[in-house]
Amino acid sequence: MGCDTPPFTSWCSYGKLGHRGDSGTSSRKRATSIIGTNQEIYPHPKVTQTLDYEGELGIIIGKAGIQISREHAWDYVWGATIINDVTARGRQRDHKQFYIRKSLDTLCPMGPYAVHFRQSANSSQLMFDIPTLIATCSVGITLQPGDVIATGTPAGVCLSLGEFLKHRDVIDISISGLGTLSNTVGDPNRPPPAYAPLNGKGVVGSNATTKGMRWAGETGPVGS
Repeated sequence: MGCDTPPFTSWCSYGKLGHRGDSGTSSRKRATSIIGTNQEIYPHPKVTQTLDYEGELGIIIGKAGIQISREHAWDYVWGATIINDVTARGRQRDHKQFYIRKSLDTLCPMGPYAVHFRQSANSSQLMFDIPTLIATCSVGITLQPGDVIATGTPAGVCLSLGEFLKHRDVIDISISGLGTLSNTVGDPNRPPPAYAPLNGKGVVGSNATTKGMRWAGETGPVGS
């Protein structure tokens, strides 16, 4: 699957048992928030002091579709990856909406692999199964190849523990069959990273020598 430039990411995060009760929510992240594994998360000290992690399964869309039925949803799935849906909790409180608090640059680590599905995944902890998420997100929006649907995070985020992410914190998120996504919170005293395409193949974080996001099939790491 080719994806030279990440699309404006369609994001439909509907939660897992124990995190948001029984109701789902939806939101979006900009493609400029995407970084790869081993890249730094910029803490945005002028914007927030309440960065939080959310480990999630990301479903990668393989072909365009709108009003996709649950019965045909898997026909539109290319594969999966790991996502850290980093969130600025204070902005959630102040703005009462999702976009700004989730779309700051570098707040969407993805990887380390984009794995092509050969059969349906098993995610028994999800409040809403994957076909339901795809049907809901596509009810009036055309999903495009390379769009990602995040399935939501389980309980245990920083917000519930009362201690938020800080400089040098390392966040490792592992999902069976997909590897481990690892990122470190960067230095708040450094300038924010600049968004720039690298040969038209993705976005960069604070390390401009990286390759950015790429679709790696079953073998190559994303962001390596």
